[in-house]
Amino acid sequence: MLVVLDTNVFLSAFLSPRGTPAEILRRWEAEAFEVATSPTLRAELSRTLDYSKITKYLKASDAEIQNTLRRLALAPLNREPTVQLDVVKRDRDDNRVLECAVEVGAEYIVTGDEDLLELQEYDGIQILSPAEFVRLLDAQADEE
Repeated sequence: MLVVLDTNVFLSAFLSPRGTPAEILRRWEAEAFEVATSPTLRAELSRTLDYSKITKYLKASDAEIQNTLRRLALAPLNREPTVQLDVVKRDRDDNRVLECAVEVGAEYIVTGDEDLLELQEYDGIQILSPAEFVRLLDAQADEE
C-alpha cells in the first residue's frame, strides 16, 4: 500500500506521541505501508520543524524526528513531481501533496487538512484523515 502522508501528519505525531498520527508513524516503522514523498514535501516539513513557536511544543525527541526525516529522505519513492496541479485554491501549497501522490501513483493521501479532506478523492487516490487511515489499516489486518 503506497501512501503520501501530509506534513501535518508528521507534525501532529511529533507534537502528540500518543495521538493517531503518531500511531501512523509507528505502523510505517513496522512496514504496514510504504510512504512516498518529494523533496518539496520534505523541505516543507523541515522548515515547519524549524519554527521556534512550534519547536518548543514538540514532544518527540530530536533523535526520533531526525530518524523520521532520514527515513523520508531514503524512501524509495522520493521524487519531485513532473505534474503541476491547481486543484486546491484556498491554500495552493496543498497541491504539492496531490502532485506527489499523482506522480508516484499513491493509493492514499493521509492528511488533517480540511481543504484536501473535502476532496475525498482525486485521480483515483483516496484522501483520508489519520483516524480513517488507522481504521483502514485495522480492517486490512483483520482480513489477514
